[in-house]
Amino acid sequence: MINGEERVKRAIQERITIMFDEILNYAEVAVPNKYTYDKLRNRVLTAGNNAIRDLQLECNLYEITYLQRIDEVVKVETEEK
Repeated sequence: MINGEERVKRAIQERITIMFDEILNYAEVAVPNKYTYDKLRNRVLTAGNNAIRDLQLECNLYEITYLQRIDEVVKVETEEK
C-alpha cells in the first residue's frame, strides 16, 4: 500500500504535468514559429519539472498520513443460498 507522502508526491507530479501540457497546447497555437515555440517549450518544461522536484522535497518536511476516502472502501456482501 502506498503511504500518504507518496500519494501526495504522485498527485503533485500528475497535476503539474497536466498543467504544463495544457500550457504547451495553447502555446503551440499562439506562438508564431517553431524556433520560438521550442524555446518556450524548453522553459515551460524546466519550470514545471523544477516545481515538481521542489514540492516533492517540501513534502519531506511534513508527516503526511493518508486517510482512506469512503469511495475507495468497497464492501461486498454475499448471500448464501
